[in-house]
Order: sequence, then structure tokens, then C-alpha cells
Amino acid sequence: MTFVLVELESEEVLSMVSLAGRALVIDGLNEDWCKTFIGTYFFVRMGTSEDGVVRLRTRMILGSLEDPATGSAASDLAAYLSLMEGGSRETLKYEIVQGVEMGRRSEILIEIDLTQDRAISELYLEGGAVEVMEGRLTI
Repeated sequence: MTFVLVELESEEVLSMVSLAGRALVIDGLNEDWCKTFIGTYFFVRMGTSEDGVVRLRTRMILGSLEDPATGSAASDLAAYLSLMEGGSRETLKYEIVQGVEMGRRSEILIEIDLTQDRAISELYLEGGAVEVMEGRLTI
């Protein structure tokens, strides 16, 4: 999976993002990356809580589809921010709220441990899940 991370200036701007109706096409990706899922993950920084948790509001859009909770995109964003802004042997925590605009608010919690060389050693993803469908496939 590939996610284009787009930082926006406010929740108001985030709410104005609309579904494009078609998938994002990116020139310059090598051939293997072009054959995968490419979503756009919009985010706004909402500040840091007193206990050091970075708060973010997000939306993940793929063409005409929006996902209310995207653990893979949230993990990608948290990893990117940690690598860009984290320090040696630091543990960073993120609280990500997604799905608000579509009436399906989701909370995703991520904790990332960095090594002495500022590489990611562990990434922990936490959040609730709700069954939205059930089915059976017979082959």
C-alpha cells in the first residue's frame, strides 16, 4: 500500500476535501509501486496533549471512496512523523481521529519506539473495531 500524505492547515480545510470520483495517479513511481493501492491521507495537527500525545485529525480518500478508519495509513503517517521529528531512543504517541465527516468517528492510537539511530524499532497500533458485514464465500 502507498499513501500520499497531505498536511492541511485546519479542520475547516480538512472538511472541505471532496471525493474526487477517480483514483489518484502519480507520475514517477517505479513500476512495482504503481501496481499497488494508492490512497491520499489528509491530516491536520491538533496539538500535543499534556502527556505528550500528538493529536491528529485525518481523512483517507481513494477516488470516490472514503474510509472511516485506516490503520495502515495512520501507521504510515505516524512512522513518517516519528522519523522526521523524533529523537534518539524516544517513544512517540499519536491519537488519530478519522471518519468524522462521514459520521463514523474512529480513534486510532499509535505508539512508536525509536532506536539510538532514530530508526523505528517497534510500532504499536490500537483501536476498536465494529463488524459492518458478514458473509460466506463458496468456491
